[in-house]
Amino acid sequence: MNSRVRRLPSRRITNVATVATAGLLVLVIGAAVVLYQQRSPTAPLFSGPVNSMHFFSASEGWVLSGRLLVTRDGGSHWREISPGPRIPPMEFSEASFLDPLHGWAVTVGGLNVPSDVIRIFRTMDGGNTWASSQIRAEAHLGLSLDFVDPRDGWLIVGTETGTTASAGRLFRTADGSATWSELPPPPSGHPVHFIDLTTGWNVGGASLNQLYISTDGGHVWRQQSVPVPPDYADIAFELALPTFVDRQLGILRVMFPDGSVLLEFTTDGGATWSIDSSRAPLFIRRPPYPSGNVDAPTFFGKGVMAVLLGTELYVQSGSGWKSIKPRGLDSVLQIEFLNPHIGWALASSQSCPAGPYGGCLRVLWTADGGYAWEPIPVR
Repeated sequence: MNSRVRRLPSRRITNVATVATAGLLVLVIGAAVVLYQQRSPTAPLFSGPVNSMHFFSASEGWVLSGRLLVTRDGGSHWREISPGPRIPPMEFSEASFLDPLHGWAVTVGGLNVPSDVIRIFRTMDGGNTWASSQIRAEAHLGLSLDFVDPRDGWLIVGTETGTTASAGRLFRTADGSATWSELPPPPSGHPVHFIDLTTGWNVGGASLNQLYISTDGGHVWRQQSVPVPPDYADIAFELALPTFVDRQLGILRVMFPDGSVLLEFTTDGGATWSIDSSRAPLFIRRPPYPSGNVDAPTFFGKGVMAVLLGTELYVQSGSGWKSIKPRGLDSVLQIEFLNPHIGWALASSQSCPAGPYGGCLRVLWTADGGYAWEPIPVR
Protein backbone atom coordinates (compact mmCIF):
# COMPACT_ATOMS: atom_id res chain seq x y z
CA MET A 1 0.00 0.00 0.00
CA ASN A 2 1.38 3.41 -0.95
CA SER A 3 1.19 6.32 1.50
CA ARG A 4 2.50 9.83 1.75
CA VAL A 5 5.12 10.56 4.43
CA ARG A 6 5.60 14.01 5.93
CA ARG A 7 7.76 15.32 8.78
CA LEU A 8 5.85 15.84 12.03
CA PRO A 9 6.61 18.70 14.41
CA SER A 10 8.79 17.55 17.32
CA ARG A 11 6.21 18.47 19.95
CA ARG A 12 3.78 15.92 18.44
CA ILE A 13 6.15 12.98 18.29
CA THR A 14 5.35 11.81 21.83
CA ASN A 15 1.59 11.90 21.22
CA VAL A 16 1.94 10.03 17.93
CA ALA A 17 4.07 7.37 19.56
CA THR A 18 1.48 6.93 22.29
CA VAL A 19 -1.31 6.59 19.75
CA ALA A 20 0.73 4.14 17.70
CA THR A 21 1.44 2.02 20.76
CA ALA A 22 -2.23 2.00 21.69
CA GLY A 23 -3.16 1.07 18.13
CA LEU A 24 -0.67 -1.80 18.13
CA LEU A 25 -2.09 -3.03 21.42
CA VAL A 26 -5.60 -3.00 19.97
CA LEU A 27 -4.40 -5.02 16.97
CA VAL A 28 -2.69 -7.57 19.21
CA ILE A 29 -5.78 -7.94 21.40
CA GLY A 30 -7.99 -8.21 18.31
CA ALA A 31 -5.77 -10.93 16.83
CA ALA A 32 -5.85 -12.82 20.11
CA VAL A 33 -9.64 -12.69 20.17
CA VAL A 34 -9.83 -13.98 16.59
CA LEU A 35 -7.47 -16.86 17.38
CA TYR A 36 -9.46 -17.69 20.49
CA GLN A 37 -12.70 -17.77 18.51
CA GLN A 38 -11.14 -19.99 15.88
CA ARG A 39 -10.02 -22.45 18.53
CA SER A 40 -13.07 -22.22 20.77
CA PRO A 41 -15.66 -24.92 20.00
CA THR A 42 -18.47 -22.59 21.02
CA ALA A 43 -17.37 -19.59 18.94
CA PRO A 44 -19.91 -18.20 16.42
CA LEU A 45 -19.60 -19.98 13.08
CA PHE A 46 -19.96 -18.73 9.53
CA SER A 47 -23.41 -19.55 8.26
CA GLY A 48 -22.44 -21.12 4.94
CA PRO A 49 -24.47 -23.28 2.55
CA VAL A 50 -25.68 -26.47 4.20
CA ASN A 51 -25.15 -29.59 2.08
CA SER A 52 -26.75 -32.30 4.22
CA MET A 53 -28.21 -32.87 7.67
CA HIS A 54 -29.57 -35.45 10.08
CA PHE A 55 -31.19 -35.28 13.51
CA PHE A 56 -31.09 -38.22 15.95
CA SER A 57 -33.50 -36.66 18.43
CA ALA A 58 -35.28 -33.39 19.10
CA SER A 59 -32.03 -32.05 20.53
CA GLU A 60 -29.14 -33.83 18.77
CA GLY A 61 -28.25 -33.44 15.11
CA TRP A 62 -25.58 -32.45 12.61
CA VAL A 63 -25.23 -30.47 9.41
CA LEU A 64 -22.50 -30.42 6.78
CA SER A 65 -21.68 -27.12 5.13
CA GLY A 66 -18.14 -27.82 4.02
CA ARG A 67 -17.43 -27.93 7.75
CA LEU A 68 -19.16 -30.34 10.14
CA LEU A 69 -21.36 -28.85 12.87
CA VAL A 70 -23.37 -30.49 15.67
CA THR A 71 -26.10 -29.32 18.00
CA ARG A 72 -27.16 -30.73 21.37
CA ASP A 73 -30.05 -28.34 22.00
CA GLY A 74 -32.21 -28.56 18.89
CA GLY A 75 -30.27 -25.98 16.88
CA SER A 76 -30.12 -23.13 19.38
CA HIS A 77 -26.35 -23.52 19.48
CA TRP A 78 -23.91 -25.23 17.12
CA ARG A 79 -20.37 -26.49 17.67
CA GLU A 80 -17.88 -27.29 14.95
CA ILE A 81 -16.34 -30.75 15.16
CA SER A 82 -14.57 -30.85 11.78
CA PRO A 83 -11.40 -32.92 11.86
CA GLY A 84 -8.10 -31.42 10.83
CA PRO A 85 -6.64 -27.97 11.38
CA ARG A 86 -8.75 -24.83 11.59
CA ILE A 87 -6.15 -22.92 9.57
CA PRO A 88 -6.18 -23.71 6.73
CA PRO A 89 -9.57 -25.44 7.04
CA MET A 90 -10.43 -28.59 5.11
CA GLU A 91 -13.62 -28.73 3.07
CA PHE A 92 -15.67 -31.92 3.54
CA SER A 93 -17.93 -33.14 0.75
CA GLU A 94 -19.58 -36.08 2.53
CA ALA A 95 -20.47 -37.07 6.08
CA SER A 96 -22.34 -39.96 7.67
CA PHE A 97 -23.29 -40.68 11.27
CA LEU A 98 -24.85 -43.82 12.71
CA ASP A 99 -25.56 -42.16 16.05
CA PRO A 100 -24.28 -39.12 17.96
CA LEU A 101 -20.96 -40.87 18.66
CA HIS A 102 -20.00 -42.81 15.51
CA GLY A 103 -19.44 -40.77 12.36
CA TRP A 104 -17.32 -40.30 9.25
CA ALA A 105 -16.34 -37.35 7.05
CA VAL A 106 -14.64 -37.34 3.66
CA THR A 107 -12.40 -34.75 2.03
CA VAL A 108 -10.54 -34.80 -1.28
CA GLY A 109 -7.07 -33.39 -1.87
CA GLY A 110 -6.15 -30.19 -0.11
CA LEU A 111 -3.08 -28.20 0.85
CA ASN A 112 0.00 -30.28 -0.05
CA VAL A 113 -2.28 -33.28 -0.68
CA PRO A 114 -2.65 -34.67 -4.26
CA SER A 115 -6.08 -34.27 -5.84
CA ASP A 116 -6.53 -38.03 -6.21
CA VAL A 117 -6.18 -38.66 -2.45
CA ILE A 118 -9.48 -39.23 -0.65
CA ARG A 119 -9.18 -39.00 3.13
CA ILE A 120 -11.80 -40.66 5.33
CA PHE A 121 -11.94 -39.41 8.91
CA ARG A 122 -13.69 -41.40 11.66
CA THR A 123 -14.81 -40.58 15.19
CA MET A 124 -16.14 -42.79 17.97
CA ASP A 125 -16.75 -40.02 20.51
CA GLY A 126 -18.96 -37.51 18.74
CA GLY A 127 -16.14 -35.60 17.05
CA ASN A 128 -13.91 -34.96 20.06
CA THR A 129 -11.17 -37.04 18.44
CA TRP A 130 -10.66 -38.26 14.90
CA ALA A 131 -8.51 -40.83 13.10
CA SER A 132 -8.09 -41.11 9.34
CA SER A 133 -7.31 -43.39 6.45
CA GLN A 134 -7.08 -42.75 2.74
CA ILE A 135 -7.57 -44.23 -0.70
CA ARG A 136 -6.56 -42.96 -4.12
CA ALA A 137 -9.01 -42.51 -6.98
CA GLU A 138 -8.63 -40.28 -10.01
CA ALA A 139 -11.36 -38.30 -11.77
CA HIS A 140 -13.74 -38.53 -8.85
CA LEU A 141 -17.11 -36.95 -9.65
CA GLY A 142 -18.98 -37.85 -6.47
CA LEU A 143 -18.51 -39.58 -3.13
CA SER A 144 -20.97 -41.43 -0.92
CA LEU A 145 -20.63 -43.31 2.38
CA ASP A 146 -22.92 -46.04 3.70
CA PHE A 147 -22.44 -47.77 7.08
CA VAL A 148 -24.61 -50.46 8.65
CA ASP A 149 -22.76 -50.53 12.01
CA PRO A 150 -19.66 -48.91 13.53
CA ARG A 151 -17.33 -51.32 11.71
CA ASP A 152 -18.92 -52.21 8.38
CA GLY A 153 -19.39 -49.74 5.56
CA TRP A 154 -18.94 -48.88 1.90
CA LEU A 155 -17.51 -45.91 0.03
CA ILE A 156 -18.42 -45.39 -3.61
CA VAL A 157 -16.48 -43.01 -5.84
CA GLY A 158 -18.09 -41.85 -9.07
CA THR A 159 -15.37 -41.71 -11.72
CA GLU A 160 -17.08 -41.26 -15.07
CA THR A 161 -20.38 -40.25 -16.63
CA GLY A 162 -21.59 -40.85 -20.16
CA THR A 163 -24.69 -40.80 -22.29
CA THR A 164 -25.72 -44.30 -21.27
CA ALA A 165 -24.42 -44.87 -17.75
CA SER A 166 -22.01 -43.78 -15.07
CA ALA A 167 -19.03 -45.65 -13.67
CA GLY A 168 -17.53 -45.84 -10.23
CA ARG A 169 -15.29 -47.65 -7.79
CA LEU A 170 -16.63 -49.38 -4.69
CA PHE A 171 -14.61 -49.82 -1.49
CA ARG A 172 -15.45 -51.87 1.61
CA THR A 173 -14.31 -51.60 5.23
CA ALA A 174 -14.80 -54.02 8.10
CA ASP A 175 -12.87 -52.07 10.75
CA GLY A 176 -14.67 -48.75 10.88
CA SER A 177 -12.71 -47.26 7.93
CA ALA A 178 -9.20 -47.90 9.30
CA THR A 179 -8.54 -49.94 6.13
CA TRP A 180 -10.36 -50.32 2.82
CA SER A 181 -10.47 -53.02 0.16
CA GLU A 182 -11.75 -52.46 -3.37
CA LEU A 183 -14.62 -54.57 -4.69
CA PRO A 184 -15.45 -55.31 -8.34
CA PRO A 185 -16.89 -52.32 -10.25
CA PRO A 186 -20.51 -51.61 -9.26
CA PRO A 187 -23.28 -51.06 -11.83
CA SER A 188 -22.89 -47.28 -11.51
CA GLY A 189 -20.98 -44.61 -9.64
CA HIS A 190 -24.11 -43.47 -7.81
CA PRO A 191 -24.62 -44.14 -4.07
CA VAL A 192 -25.22 -47.58 -2.63
CA HIS A 193 -27.38 -48.51 0.34
CA PHE A 194 -27.02 -51.71 2.38
CA ILE A 195 -29.40 -52.96 5.05
CA ASP A 196 -26.99 -55.56 6.44
CA LEU A 197 -23.58 -57.07 5.68
CA THR A 198 -24.78 -58.74 2.48
CA THR A 199 -27.85 -57.04 0.96
CA GLY A 200 -27.66 -53.67 -0.75
CA TRP A 201 -28.82 -51.67 -3.76
CA ASN A 202 -27.43 -49.38 -6.43
CA VAL A 203 -29.31 -47.34 -9.04
CA GLY A 204 -27.92 -46.99 -12.56
CA GLY A 205 -28.88 -46.48 -16.17
CA ALA A 206 -28.86 -43.35 -18.30
CA SER A 207 -31.89 -41.89 -16.51
CA LEU A 208 -31.36 -43.67 -13.19
CA ASN A 209 -34.12 -46.12 -14.08
CA GLN A 210 -32.34 -49.41 -13.32
CA LEU A 211 -32.32 -50.98 -9.86
CA TYR A 212 -29.56 -53.42 -8.91
CA ILE A 213 -29.30 -55.66 -5.86
CA SER A 214 -26.30 -57.37 -4.29
CA THR A 215 -26.67 -60.24 -1.83
CA ASP A 216 -22.97 -60.80 -1.18
CA GLY A 217 -21.82 -57.48 0.19
CA GLY A 218 -21.26 -55.74 -3.14
CA HIS A 219 -19.21 -58.25 -5.12
CA VAL A 220 -21.95 -59.29 -7.58
CA TRP A 221 -24.99 -57.28 -8.70
CA ARG A 222 -28.11 -58.23 -10.63
CA GLN A 223 -30.87 -56.03 -12.00
CA GLN A 224 -34.32 -56.13 -10.42
CA SER A 225 -37.69 -55.67 -12.06
CA VAL A 226 -39.50 -52.42 -11.24
CA PRO A 227 -43.15 -52.47 -12.38
CA VAL A 228 -44.90 -49.27 -13.46
CA PRO A 229 -48.58 -48.60 -14.25
CA PRO A 230 -49.63 -49.33 -17.86
CA ASP A 231 -50.22 -45.64 -18.57
CA TYR A 232 -46.56 -44.95 -17.73
CA ALA A 233 -45.04 -47.95 -19.49
CA ASP A 234 -43.44 -45.86 -22.24
CA ILE A 235 -42.45 -42.91 -20.06
CA ALA A 236 -38.97 -42.49 -18.62
CA PHE A 237 -38.72 -42.56 -14.84
CA GLU A 238 -36.10 -42.10 -12.16
CA LEU A 239 -35.49 -44.30 -9.13
CA ALA A 240 -34.21 -43.48 -5.66
CA LEU A 241 -32.45 -45.95 -3.40
CA PRO A 242 -34.96 -47.98 -1.37
CA THR A 243 -35.66 -47.20 2.28
CA PHE A 244 -36.52 -49.92 4.77
CA VAL A 245 -38.94 -49.48 7.65
CA ASP A 246 -37.90 -52.86 9.09
CA ARG A 247 -36.12 -55.98 7.88
CA GLN A 248 -38.95 -56.95 5.53
CA LEU A 249 -40.90 -53.81 4.63
CA GLY A 250 -39.16 -51.49 2.18
CA ILE A 251 -40.25 -48.57 -0.01
CA LEU A 252 -38.92 -47.58 -3.43
CA ARG A 253 -39.59 -44.14 -4.92
CA VAL A 254 -40.33 -43.95 -8.64
CA MET A 255 -40.46 -40.41 -10.05
CA PHE A 256 -41.81 -39.48 -13.47
CA PRO A 257 -40.71 -36.52 -15.65
CA ASP A 258 -43.55 -34.26 -14.49
CA GLY A 259 -42.51 -34.81 -10.87
CA SER A 260 -45.31 -37.23 -10.01
CA VAL A 261 -44.31 -40.03 -7.65
CA LEU A 262 -45.19 -43.69 -7.31
CA LEU A 263 -44.18 -45.67 -4.23
CA GLU A 264 -43.46 -49.36 -4.62
CA PHE A 265 -43.23 -51.78 -1.73
CA THR A 266 -41.47 -54.97 -0.74
CA THR A 267 -42.55 -57.27 2.05
CA ASP A 268 -39.83 -59.85 1.51
CA GLY A 269 -36.72 -57.87 2.37
CA GLY A 270 -36.26 -56.41 -1.11
CA ALA A 271 -36.34 -59.64 -3.11
CA THR A 272 -39.29 -58.32 -5.15
CA TRP A 273 -41.06 -54.97 -5.62
CA SER A 274 -44.72 -54.32 -6.38
CA ILE A 275 -47.30 -51.55 -6.66
CA ASP A 276 -49.70 -51.46 -3.70
CA SER A 277 -52.39 -48.81 -4.07
CA SER A 278 -53.80 -49.73 -0.65
CA ARG A 279 -50.57 -48.46 0.93
CA ALA A 280 -50.00 -45.41 -1.28
CA PRO A 281 -51.67 -43.87 -4.34
CA LEU A 282 -49.93 -42.37 -7.33
CA PHE A 283 -49.02 -38.85 -6.18
CA ILE A 284 -49.74 -36.45 -9.05
CA ARG A 285 -47.69 -33.27 -9.15
CA ARG A 286 -49.85 -30.30 -10.03
CA PRO A 287 -48.79 -27.12 -11.81
CA PRO A 288 -47.10 -24.74 -11.63
CA TYR A 289 -44.08 -26.88 -12.30
CA PRO A 290 -40.66 -25.65 -11.21
CA SER A 291 -37.99 -24.81 -13.73
CA GLY A 292 -34.81 -26.87 -13.89
CA ASN A 293 -34.39 -30.22 -12.20
CA VAL A 294 -37.50 -31.59 -10.50
CA ASP A 295 -37.11 -33.50 -7.26
CA ALA A 296 -39.51 -35.08 -4.80
CA PRO A 297 -37.96 -35.56 -1.34
CA THR A 298 -39.40 -38.50 0.56
CA PHE A 299 -39.05 -39.93 4.06
CA PHE A 300 -40.12 -43.25 5.55
CA GLY A 301 -39.67 -44.31 9.15
CA LYS A 302 -40.44 -43.34 12.76
CA GLY A 303 -44.11 -44.03 12.08
CA VAL A 304 -44.21 -41.47 9.25
CA MET A 305 -44.35 -41.62 5.46
CA ALA A 306 -43.88 -38.29 3.68
CA VAL A 307 -43.74 -37.25 0.03
CA LEU A 308 -43.13 -33.63 -0.97
CA LEU A 309 -44.25 -32.51 -4.43
CA GLY A 310 -43.32 -28.88 -4.88
CA THR A 311 -45.21 -27.04 -2.15
CA GLU A 312 -47.63 -29.88 -1.42
CA LEU A 313 -46.67 -32.26 1.39
CA TYR A 314 -48.33 -35.66 1.63
CA VAL A 315 -48.02 -37.27 5.05
CA GLN A 316 -49.25 -40.50 6.56
CA SER A 317 -48.75 -41.06 10.26
CA GLY A 318 -51.83 -43.08 11.04
CA SER A 319 -54.78 -43.99 8.87
CA GLY A 320 -54.76 -42.53 5.38
CA TRP A 321 -52.73 -39.84 3.65
CA LYS A 322 -53.30 -36.15 4.21
CA SER A 323 -52.28 -33.26 1.97
CA ILE A 324 -50.66 -30.20 3.54
CA LYS A 325 -49.67 -26.98 1.79
CA PRO A 326 -47.50 -25.19 4.33
CA ARG A 327 -46.08 -21.76 3.61
CA GLY A 328 -42.36 -21.49 3.00
CA LEU A 329 -41.79 -25.15 2.26
CA ASP A 330 -40.51 -24.99 -1.31
CA SER A 331 -37.22 -25.81 -3.05
CA VAL A 332 -36.69 -28.59 -0.50
CA LEU A 333 -33.94 -31.13 -1.13
CA GLN A 334 -34.25 -33.30 1.98
CA ILE A 335 -36.95 -33.98 4.54
CA GLU A 336 -37.06 -36.18 7.65
CA PHE A 337 -39.24 -36.76 10.70
CA LEU A 338 -38.49 -37.83 14.26
CA ASN A 339 -42.13 -38.68 14.98
CA PRO A 340 -45.54 -37.65 13.59
CA HIS A 341 -45.05 -34.15 15.02
CA ILE A 342 -41.37 -33.15 14.79
CA GLY A 343 -39.46 -32.96 11.52
CA TRP A 344 -36.79 -31.10 9.57
CA ALA A 345 -36.24 -30.01 5.98
CA LEU A 346 -33.24 -28.83 4.00
CA ALA A 347 -34.34 -26.07 1.64
CA SER A 348 -32.58 -23.83 -0.85
CA SER A 349 -32.90 -20.06 -0.77
CA GLN A 350 -31.95 -17.52 -3.41
CA SER A 351 -31.70 -14.73 -0.83
CA CYS A 352 -28.19 -15.62 0.32
CA PRO A 353 -24.80 -16.27 -1.35
CA ALA A 354 -24.71 -19.01 -3.95
CA GLY A 355 -24.02 -22.55 -2.76
CA PRO A 356 -23.64 -25.94 -4.44
CA TYR A 357 -27.29 -26.01 -5.56
CA GLY A 358 -27.42 -22.48 -6.94
CA GLY A 359 -28.61 -20.88 -3.70
CA CYS A 360 -27.64 -21.15 -0.10
CA LEU A 361 -29.34 -23.93 1.81
CA ARG A 362 -31.17 -23.58 5.09
CA VAL A 363 -32.57 -25.90 7.74
CA LEU A 364 -36.27 -25.73 8.66
CA TRP A 365 -38.16 -27.53 11.40
CA THR A 366 -41.76 -28.31 12.29
CA ALA A 367 -43.38 -29.26 15.59
CA ASP A 368 -46.95 -29.76 14.33
CA GLY A 369 -46.60 -32.51 11.76
CA GLY A 370 -45.65 -30.28 8.84
CA TYR A 371 -48.26 -27.53 8.93
CA ALA A 372 -45.82 -24.79 9.97
CA TRP A 373 -42.06 -24.60 9.37
CA GLU A 374 -39.52 -22.29 10.97
CA PRO A 375 -35.85 -21.74 10.06
CA ILE A 376 -33.05 -22.96 12.31
CA PRO A 377 -30.06 -20.60 12.11
CA VAL A 378 -26.87 -22.58 11.55
CA ARG A 379 -24.16 -20.48 13.15
